[in-house]
Amino acid sequence: MEKQRIFRSRQNVTFGDLNAIQDYAARTFEDVVSDLLISGKGYAGFLSTRDSATTVQVGAGRLYSAGRIFAHDATLSVSLSTYLPAAAQRIVTLVAYGQTIDSEIEPRDFLINVTTRATEPQSVAMVQERVAQVSVVPGSESADPQRPAIPEAYVPIADVLIGTAGIISVTMRADFAVPELDLAKERLDGITAWQLRVGQVLDGLLSDLATLGRRVDSLPTRAEFADLAAQVAALRMALDELRRNITASIEADLSVIKAQMKAFADLVAGQLTAIAANLAVVKENLDLSDLNSLYGADQFLTADESDVTAAGYDALVEEGVRFPWAATALSTLQLDNPINGSVTVTADGLMVPNYTSIDALVVGAPVANEVVQAIPVADYQFATHQLIQRSISRTRIRYGTTRTVCTNSSFWSGGQYNSVTGVFTKNGETFEVRDANGNIPTAVGRNAAHGWYRVRQFWTDTFDETYWEYQPTISTIQGVQIGQTFVNGQARYCSGLSLGFTQIGPTGNVTVAICETRSDGTPNPNRVLAQSTLAQGNLKRFPEWTLFPIRPTLLKQGGRYGLLVITGGAHYIGTVSGSNFTSGTLFFSTDGQYLLGDLTKDIRFKVHVAKFTSTRVSVELKPLQLAGGVADIDILAPQIVPDATNLTYQVRVGDTWYSIAETTPDFLGSLPAVLPLRAVMTGTPELMPVIHATDSQVRVSRAKTAFTHVSSERTLPSGMTTKQVRVVVRLYPFVAAQHTIAVTLLTGAGFATSVTPAAVVTRNVSSSDRANDVEKEYLFTVASPIAAYKIKLVGGASSAGQLFHIEQRIDTAI
Repeated sequence: MEKQRIFRSRQNVTFGDLNAIQDYAARTFEDVVSDLLISGKGYAGFLSTRDSATTVQVGAGRLYSAGRIFAHDATLSVSLSTYLPAAAQRIVTLVAYGQTIDSEIEPRDFLINVTTRATEPQSVAMVQERVAQVSVVPGSESADPQRPAIPEAYVPIADVLIGTAGIISVTMRADFAVPELDLAKERLDGITAWQLRVGQVLDGLLSDLATLGRRVDSLPTRAEFADLAAQVAALRMALDELRRNITASIEADLSVIKAQMKAFADLVAGQLTAIAANLAVVKENLDLSDLNSLYGADQFLTADESDVTAAGYDALVEEGVRFPWAATALSTLQLDNPINGSVTVTADGLMVPNYTSIDALVVGAPVANEVVQAIPVADYQFATHQLIQRSISRTRIRYGTTRTVCTNSSFWSGGQYNSVTGVFTKNGETFEVRDANGNIPTAVGRNAAHGWYRVRQFWTDTFDETYWEYQPTISTIQGVQIGQTFVNGQARYCSGLSLGFTQIGPTGNVTVAICETRSDGTPNPNRVLAQSTLAQGNLKRFPEWTLFPIRPTLLKQGGRYGLLVITGGAHYIGTVSGSNFTSGTLFFSTDGQYLLGDLTKDIRFKVHVAKFTSTRVSVELKPLQLAGGVADIDILAPQIVPDATNLTYQVRVGDTWYSIAETTPDFLGSLPAVLPLRAVMTGTPELMPVIHATDSQVRVSRAKTAFTHVSSERTLPSGMTTKQVRVVVRLYPFVAAQHTIAVTLLTGAGFATSVTPAAVVTRNVSSSDRANDVEKEYLFTVASPIAAYKIKLVGGASSAGQLFHIEQRIDTAI
């Protein structure tokens, strides 16, 4: 022991001496435990197991804390019925904590009179013991439950995962278990043995390094290396000169070969056909016309090279030639219950999960006895202003057995095909486009921020920008325009803007627009996101704010935005000193176009944002219906799905809901005629998905088992004719036992003469890793020379559930 109490013969002993003996022993034992075993907190024992659906059995154990030992001697049953979650799951942590209690109450005599030696009995605690108590710390209910925070005084023993039906699992907290010395010894012995083995390896490495050092010393010197480098440089220059000479020679030879190519056509027909076919593909990728050319190709991304008016034409051109629809039905996304309590549909059809508006930014809040400064709006330049409001970009989701993957979808990224009008337009729709300067661009949809994903049965197309330049709303407003910029700190939906009017004129509506800013930080009226107009009678006088409600509009985190205020009325807007708000600038319109900044003040305004009442919303929509059954679903909808949120469309077949997603197996094989539809939105209180339902289009279809495609007229260069035409088509996934394909050449007056191929060659595409990726080559020979022709493709399938498509067609006039 660290201390000992000394006793001597015939010495009086007090109760303090006896208690000190225990204190010395206890303190020494605590120091030994803290110094040699565990200095912090931990436990031993306490084996916890599931006893029933709502109870856990905790065995005996010891709690160690700062060298002190607290014992728990009996097995304990802990009930967790009060912590059962209502809908999801919860983690409940079993913890232990130490208490020092007095026990073993016994009657003992106490001397009350020293003279008479009289005693009096009293019941007193004879034992002071350290007891480990077991308690419970519950976590929060969640679909992804987390451990609860544990107070400092507690030691975690075990985590209990609880579901709605009861206890799912019990996991001991090994990170707080006290290590056993025999296990530590085994580990130390293992480390010692490892050190011996590593030492031998290191000795070998040292020997090898010494050998390597001797070899390095024998290498050439720096000067020798420099001389070698000079020789290499000279050799490189000589090789460059040789390459230039060879290149010039090859170019000259190619020019000669090109001039003599027609004369040697009969000798090198196969080689020329391959070259022409490759050039045809290159021209197609570069969007060069096939008119007046000996060779041509069609990737079938659009129907530009298809004669859709030809007799018998019946095909669908959609990233390949595909089987047309036997039946189809169009609808929009609509609430099945118009009074659905979980979402709100704005006047223009935006479907938004229920929310409340809160203040995200307040500039110039009213202060008691404050003298409010203001600017007279009417003092500035009166002009006619044009606002170009952008619309929500669209997303397209397609699902069905007809959605076989075509390699040509990658050509959307080349900038030669109009991906926006080719993918995101509805039936009969023509896009109007306005760029950031308000002008109509010449190459609509090319090189657009279009992202796509293709797997078998599931296609998605998205647009990178939340608000795009297609389908703008253009409004013209007369009045005075001022602007105020601000920086949005967190990605949120703006639900309204408020202004502080200190004086209200007798007339004059007020329009407020929120817009993006130009690169110089000025508000850009050509990139308006939302606007709102109030009549003069609805304006309020400060300190009462005037609210301009807008439909929920997503503002990016860290984005700089502008408020445009346009009015013809003699209104005054309150201001604050420019030093009070440093994240924005006040602007005035001097001529209706140019905006001049004022750094001395800012207007009084508030930005309201949406706080959503629920982070998961399931919305029942109108069912999808098609007589005879649905085999394909095509959803085209303007929608916003911010990061950390998710929007999934689901349909019900029988009693099972299926997500329209890439991992969902084919659930349309039974051709259901009616598909209940719902949208499942998940997110956070700040961000949730939204859908512009009225601007959506849902197509449900069922494919035919035959198609007929006719190309547009293929004309040869002026004065040239041919008697042979070679056509190559790529088919996927083509199974000869299930599919058929016939190719004919249409010639003569009105292209009424049908020519069948003289030879057909079938081969697998060698460069493809896909099964059933087939290429067929057709050689046509005509009796009389022709200068123009069309190509007819007729395909068939034994089942509407097993279809193929034509990815590419190449034709060469020999």
